[in-house]
This record gives sequence, C-alpha cells and structure tokens, in this order.
Amino acid sequence: MSCDTVLVGEDTDLLVLLLYHASNKHHKLFFAASRDKTWDIHKTKAILGKDLCDNIIFLHALTGCDTTSHPFSIWKGSILTKFKNSVQLRATAKTFMVANEDEREKIIKLGGEALVCLYGGSIESLNELRYRKYMTKVASQKHAVQAHTLPPTCAASKFHVLRVFLQVKIWKELIDPAEEDPIQWGWEHLNDVLYPIYTDTSPAPKELLNFIFCKCK
Repeated sequence: MSCDTVLVGEDTDLLVLLLYHASNKHHKLFFAASRDKTWDIHKTKAILGKDLCDNIIFLHALTGCDTTSHPFSIWKGSILTKFKNSVQLRATAKTFMVANEDEREKIIKLGGEALVCLYGGSIESLNELRYRKYMTKVASQKHAVQAHTLPPTCAASKFHVLRVFLQVKIWKELIDPAEEDPIQWGWEHLNDVLYPIYTDTSPAPKELLNFIFCKCK
C-alpha cells in the first residue's frame, strides 16, 4: 500500500485475511464493518499476537466460514482463548499450516487432533471423545441425548478437515479457487452443483438399520 487504507465490508473472512496477510511495514490499515465498528488492523494484530495471526485462517476455517461448516458449540471467541492456552492446539495449527497437499492422511490427522482440543479432549480420537461425552450426558441428563450436541465422528471430521485445508490453501496463497479441484477436498458434484460430503460411513450397522422402519406413506 502507498497510503493509509480503509477496507469496507461485512464479511468476517475479510477481517481474518487482513490479520493474516497485512504487514506492519505498510501504511495504516483499517477494516470498517459498519459505522460503529472499525478495526485498526495493526493494533489488532499487536493485541492478538504474531502466533495467533499466523494461524488465524486455519482457526477460522476450522470453526466455520463461507465454505466450511460450524462445529456445534464451538465459538470464535472461545477458540482464540483455547489457542493461547493450549500448547497442543498451537503446535497442531502450526503443523497444519505448513502441511503439503500430498500429505492427506497427515492433514486429516492434524485436523482431527485440533477438533479434539476444541471439544476439551486430550490424547484420544474423536470417536473416543464422542463416546466419553455421550456417556457423561447420559449419566447427567434426564432427556435423550441429541446426536448433534456431540463432537463429530472421525468419518465426518475427515471431509470437514479436507475442506478446511482447501480453503486455507486458497487464502494462504491468494489463488483463484477455480485453479483447485474441490472434488479432491471433501466436495462432490451433484447435478452440476457442488455439495459437501458429510461422511462415508453408515449411521449404524446394516443389520440394525434393517430393523428400523416407519409405516408412514
């Protein structure tokens, strides 16, 4: 930039990209979301810290943006606090940010570990954490446990993490999304429209599903 600049917009993605890409060597930079809400990007970066701003596009995509879904009960404010307090999440985020697109299994593993951290887990898989959370809810609640309130399964998180990686790559390298093949990263074409793949496993064993039916017409 050759002069002080104000970017006007309503999309949180714009603020996140500014915090990631803006250099303090530039002139003053502001993001105005409304008449009453304006961020001084350089001051905000100083408050958040270099570590957080270097990984903010991963944290934002992981917890929901225009192309990725929002994990239940995980909020933007809480993830920033978790990042500052969790050595494991910081290490996972940094490794994810430098992962190569040829390392799909590593990407899926790192994304799963990050989600475990966000849901308060430790050294366990998402499936193990999901089961533990379920048992805790069963023991403490009088009503049925709603499945959507539990951490995602490993099968569901896999596709979510792949979509996160694609979005991070596009934001990180500032490339045209048209240059990437979304089919390789958790999306599928149905009637010439892109839809996210939610899982590749059955919700229950086939033998059990055969016993479940309704008589509605």
